[in-house]
Amino acid sequence: MSATFERLIRLLTVKEDADRRRSASNVLNDITFFCDYVKRYPLNKKTKLALKSHLLSSRPRTIRDGIDALADYHGELKGKNVDGETSLDMADAISQFIDAESVTDALLSLSTDFEGFQYDFGKSEEDIFFADPPFLYLAEYARQYEDDFASFVDDIEVAKDTLVYTPPFDDDVSDENLFKRPIHLMTALRAKGKEFDKVVLLDVQDQIWPNRNARTQQQLEAERRVFYVAFTRAREQVTMLLHKGAVPSPYIQELGL
Repeated sequence: MSATFERLIRLLTVKEDADRRRSASNVLNDITFFCDYVKRYPLNKKTKLALKSHLLSSRPRTIRDGIDALADYHGELKGKNVDGETSLDMADAISQFIDAESVTDALLSLSTDFEGFQYDFGKSEEDIFFADPPFLYLAEYARQYEDDFASFVDDIEVAKDTLVYTPPFDDDVSDENLFKRPIHLMTALRAKGKEFDKVVLLDVQDQIWPNRNARTQQQLEAERRVFYVAFTRAREQVTMLLHKGAVPSPYIQELGL
């Protein structure tokens, strides 16, 4: 589980406490934390200090107070903020997340407006499956929780601590850290350069390998290379899974299996 999920858990916790009165300094920290991930890039130090000064002048006691103060900000935000438009957009994005009535709606809001959560845009362009965190998949899974945010956060915490270890993005990962969990969940590109005794490939079926969004010859070739990376990570055994009744990936036939 990547550090991105730690940030996700923090935002969901803040959402649950959005109407609770707190110290102005805590509200400031949470609002600027939100602002780091709305749009693509985090706030620089100078911008963050200026924004905090503006927010502090309004003495916010709840997250909603902080959102209102953000909407009135006219200083620079991520390189722009003509007539306060960026501030309004960011305040609106945070409000939609805070006001989401279900876990699924909250995750979809993050997927739409919080581009800063997505780690490594270069790899996400190369590998269509590369998304950290994978909000769309999480949103579908979260439908069972309806509006029970507390249970969703608890289950994510349990999964993070006990089930799966996702290696960090650094290529230079020590064996001690890499193998501290029995199961490693990662995309094919994340696994590049690593080897494991046994590898399980999920959804090895048409429309996924290759992805349905890969249409040009260049994209299809890129998908084939990514599959090759995934398939060759195993020292001893590869298990390929697909849904019952699904059309197998053409790559299986290419392998002569």
